[in-house]
Amino acid sequence: MKNILSKINDFLQNKNHLFNFLAFCLAAVAIVYALKSNRDTNRQNLQIGEIVKYAINQNKHLREIVKKLPTRTIPSFPGNFPEIINNVINFTKGYNYSDSIKLFICTDVPAYAGLSQNNLWHFYNESILSFIDNGKIKVELITYNKDKIVDQTRNQFLKAFCSNNTYTFSDTGRIKFENAKKKWIENFYKHSSDTEFSTEKISSLNSYNDFEELVVNFPTRILSEFKKKASRSNFTFYEISSPYVNLSAFMWIVLIDGEPRRGVISFPSYGDEKSDKVDEKGIYTMDRELLKAFLPLYRGFRNSGELIKN
Repeated sequence: MKNILSKINDFLQNKNHLFNFLAFCLAAVAIVYALKSNRDTNRQNLQIGEIVKYAINQNKHLREIVKKLPTRTIPSFPGNFPEIINNVINFTKGYNYSDSIKLFICTDVPAYAGLSQNNLWHFYNESILSFIDNGKIKVELITYNKDKIVDQTRNQFLKAFCSNNTYTFSDTGRIKFENAKKKWIENFYKHSSDTEFSTEKISSLNSYNDFEELVVNFPTRILSEFKKKASRSNFTFYEISSPYVNLSAFMWIVLIDGEPRRGVISFPSYGDEKSDKVDEKGIYTMDRELLKAFLPLYRGFRNSGELIKN
């Protein structure tokens, strides 16, 4: 019996060593597998990283290609304004001392985007005024006269901020109004000494009537600034007063030696009776033939206007 028990004990001890050995082997295999998995994961992460890096570089490359396309769509208003500055105004600045360049502008108000992109608008406005004052660049501006600007601005803001033409802010209109005040306080007065948009003046606005007075007076004041320049030989200014003529396209076109070189064409929509949504889509183009196709439309607006001489 003792021999049997002794043999069983020896067997179990041997088995225990065997089990320990097997456990060690399994642990070693698990470690090797884990190291391999970790290496594979790192390799996959590196590969993913390379793929992401490649995709980012390709995206940048495609964006650069898009920017160089002769014709492309641009963001809706007011997102189109940086395109106007970068591709028309800054391009024109490069010819600031040349008398072979003309800048054609056709918009509903001379203070285009002044209330929506006020931080950029001052640069835009001051650049155009500097072109006129410089005397080299020929600038031609077509816009509505004061009465049409006032009527259009009132109708546009009344529809966007009030309900049922009550001259009282709607709930959404009040939110838009407060957001506009905040934006103007943050941006507008930093770029201008215009006391009409001082922090104190904007902060004091409360009623829709006060708000409307501000937004109506702003474009008409800018209109007056351009009228004062009407006597300059390199500036031609046309006002459209007819109630039957509405600008179906806004245009910023640069011509060199009589040939159109680049331009932004924007097509405004002020919504309908059921919607106050303003949607203005447009294109930027360097295609000379396409720009030439828009020039007759531009000339038609010009012929509908009155030449202003100071």
